[in-house]
Amino acid sequence: MLNRRHFFSGPKRLYKMSSRVFYVVLTVFLLLLVGCTGSIGNYPPRLLIVGLIENSTPQLALIEDTFLTSNAIPNRIRFIENSRRTIAEPAISFDVVERNGDRSELLVLSRSSDDPYQSYFDFFNLSGIDPSSPSAFTATRTRIDLSALVGVAGFCPTEAGISRDGQSAIVFSDRTFCSGDDFRAIYFLDLETETVVDTIDSEPIFGAGIYIDQDLGKAYFLLDEISTSLYCVDLDGKNRALISDGLGLSDPIDLGQAGQTFVVLQDDSFQTIDFSTSPPTLNSPVVTPSNSSLLIESPRNLVPEILFLTGSNLLAYHDESTASGETFASTALNGIIEPELGFAYLILETGLQIFDLISFDSSLNSIIKNYSIHELTIPGPISWTKGLLLGAMR
Repeated sequence: MLNRRHFFSGPKRLYKMSSRVFYVVLTVFLLLLVGCTGSIGNYPPRLLIVGLIENSTPQLALIEDTFLTSNAIPNRIRFIENSRRTIAEPAISFDVVERNGDRSELLVLSRSSDDPYQSYFDFFNLSGIDPSSPSAFTATRTRIDLSALVGVAGFCPTEAGISRDGQSAIVFSDRTFCSGDDFRAIYFLDLETETVVDTIDSEPIFGAGIYIDQDLGKAYFLLDEISTSLYCVDLDGKNRALISDGLGLSDPIDLGQAGQTFVVLQDDSFQTIDFSTSPPTLNSPVVTPSNSSLLIESPRNLVPEILFLTGSNLLAYHDESTASGETFASTALNGIIEPELGFAYLILETGLQIFDLISFDSSLNSIIKNYSIHELTIPGPISWTKGLLLGAMR
């Protein structure tokens, strides 16, 4: 698979190799090529899918990044006005079918702001969308009344994940976000039959949520036992296994894949677990500035960097072995990493930040750029897909 890092990398991250001169020379070459031809044209546009609220109406919409495309526009970013799609309630969580492949379908978890115990699943096509006429961005399945499907009083979903084939989903429920108590549960759903096939609801689950590894067909979660313990389970709730106990974090708030390893985040530190060894290697916690709140997940082994949001800053670490990170001003509410181009897209109120992972790792300038998008009101989750190379020239 062609990606931007191939211009700057080889095995074991050779884009940092010999010297940064190679990177700089090649960057100049690419800029000259863009200047002569108007674009490089090797890449389809990246389409960002965002949740937002426009005049009290919950919506989804698309934002186009024309970087290195034949239709590149001067300010690079374009909000696609005719991509707005109305949904039942504000979106709070996204996942994607074939997350590390074709990224063909979007799962949307929405929850009412008036009645937090009312929630829904929506599904939208992500394949073959022409940014100039995004009619393909349409619902693929009938909306599911998730509250009715689960049928449990106090069901307060905060996060959902979907299997690679789109037939199974897992929902994390945390009443802290609805009524103030700390009851948490995990529900395993068969989307074909629209039934709950298993539940974890009688154990001390941490509020860090769940992480779905679609390639392995596993879900990961943390239990508050004698120490913090990481478990995995099949997507039907069967075959639970202990991955690692004795984690050095007493109050984890997020978990997921980032860089080369699995990461567990706490507000003032993070800890990585290397699954490539048997048993998995539990590395020592890394102290961070306080108020870390969200891990920006990335596909395994495609980008080495590890990124966190704090509410006022972005913390960036070159890889899991880096003892100290770098801080960038950011009020981003959410983010997603696109590994082929090497960008992290950070969503803000009426704006977008783009963090260039390759420039960051090569200590170049222009690592983070801000784009004003006045249409992006009360933003929620963010995801991405590839748009069609075809489309009207702008």
